[in-house]
Amino acid sequence: MQHLNLPVLIGCLLLSGCLTIKTVNISQKTSLEHQLMGSFEPLTEEEMLLSSVRDEAQLLRAEELNEDQAALAARRRQLFNRDDVERFKRLGCLGEALSNQLIARTCDDESTGSKTIIERILTEESRDRETIITWVISQHDHLQEDQRGQVKEIYRQFILSRSPSGTPFQDSNGDWLLKESSEGQN
Repeated sequence: MQHLNLPVLIGCLLLSGCLTIKTVNISQKTSLEHQLMGSFEPLTEEEMLLSSVRDEAQLLRAEELNEDQAALAARRRQLFNRDDVERFKRLGCLGEALSNQLIARTCDDESTGSKTIIERILTEESRDRETIITWVISQHDHLQEDQRGQVKEIYRQFILSRSPSGTPFQDSNGDWLLKESSEGQN
């Protein structure tokens, strides 16, 4: 029996020298990060429904949402408002200011209904952008609160790159221009 164990032991030693296991760590973004940056497909209806049910249940119990839940809720609302935001940008009623704020501008569509929608969108979008920026800073160890201005500028460039052509925006001098194409910022 001992003679049988010796060849097995020698075989294991030889094989262990020939094989090496290499561990590779790949930094993967979470699906929430992909959602927030728009580089992943939107949440499925089922995922949106499940997350909204949980969020609403917490709100009914007066529980505060954690940063991840708040960011997801903010992004979900941005997706809900996206069609109106893009329509009002194309009409020139909304513009992207240097401060990463969506602001109201005078435009051809000055109806009472439009004014109400624009006011609601401005309030919600401002809150959502701040929530997302806070979340981004909290998720990256190398970012500090004093770098909020830089994060806002990056986020502004991201938003402008996805804005429709005709979107009014402020250039680095503070002058208002119209975005000429939907591909990247002009």
